[in-house]
Amino acid sequence: MKKLFALLAVALGVVACQKDQADFGVNLGGEQEVTINVALPAETRSSSAQSFDLSSLSSSDYQLRYILEIYQGENCLREVKYSDDTSVAFPVRLAPGRAYNFAVWADFVKKEGARNADDADEYYETSDGLDSIGIIKGTPMDEARDAFYGNAVLGENDKLASLSTIELTRPFAKVRVVATDIEDVRKFGIEPDGATVTYTAQLPTRFDAVNGVADTENATSISPIDYDMSAYTEATGQLTVFADYIFVPNSGTISFNLDVKDGGVRIKENNFSTAIPVAVNKVTSIVGDVLTDSKDLDININDKFEAETIYLEGDVTLTEDLNVNRPLVVAAGKTAVLNLNGKKIINTNPSENYGEGEGIVVYGNLTIEGEGTIQGASMAVWARGG
Repeated sequence: MKKLFALLAVALGVVACQKDQADFGVNLGGEQEVTINVALPAETRSSSAQSFDLSSLSSSDYQLRYILEIYQGENCLREVKYSDDTSVAFPVRLAPGRAYNFAVWADFVKKEGARNADDADEYYETSDGLDSIGIIKGTPMDEARDAFYGNAVLGENDKLASLSTIELTRPFAKVRVVATDIEDVRKFGIEPDGATVTYTAQLPTRFDAVNGVADTENATSISPIDYDMSAYTEATGQLTVFADYIFVPNSGTISFNLDVKDGGVRIKENNFSTAIPVAVNKVTSIVGDVLTDSKDLDININDKFEAETIYLEGDVTLTEDLNVNRPLVVAAGKTAVLNLNGKKIINTNPSENYGEGEGIVVYGNLTIEGEGTIQGASMAVWARGG
């Protein structure tokens, strides 16, 4: 079956996907209605302060675009759904006794009325097929670039009923740099507000969701990228100065230079020329005094995409219970109105350290509405601000 899958994948690049199932070659008789379920991983929050909390997507300017492509011989069917949910179902008609390849891609696009057209690419180019997904917008510090993929194969002798949920995963590695010495530079009136990242190694710019691999054969040099960091909410005593999603082989290393600036003036040049480990569906974090002496940097890689702080801002209504291992935070200068909506927020982390065992930590202003439960291992809510 793997050989059959590989042979089909070779030919997929020349197959034009149809958006009408009547053109998918299923009108030969004996077709059956099949529901293909697609689901994001349980750990959907990416490791940063500004990652999408999918439980509040309904109030966001974005929604998830799910794309399903089914390949059968020289035929291809493309189906698209938009949703605020972490799972969708695609009802399709398939004929038994045939081999099918399935590829799924899920990314963030503007909601209807804000995007240019239905099935319009925004961050990733998918019009050439899910076997050749390209990057349209590659600016760092933009969490709307998060995306997911999955694939499956159904053999000629496999029953259509054997199709199960296609679980999605992230197709890239995430790299982030966190400064723990922000307060030290602020003493001198310095306020980091932007940076330039220069990757010193070639990176893939396309991804094959059918085979689940980055296009390393056509890796290219990335031009220096200027970006601002104003969209990121600041954690106490820390500032995320860089975060980016990059296509990589299953595992490997990268290197890059990072010039942090204040009003366009360089504050600190960081040369991360040593081999920084990266891996698909994992977060590489570089944490330490990156704004001053750059000593004692901690570099770690893990797959705990959800193990970072969830920040509250604006109107937030819980749609499900939240079991977290770090408290929710209202950052300094921010205002949030939290409607518990009969749900629970439970932090079961037994740590006695501040910032670990509370249910919610408030530096700004928080209003809590509705009935519900907030429970922390040390206390429910710790307030320093309003």
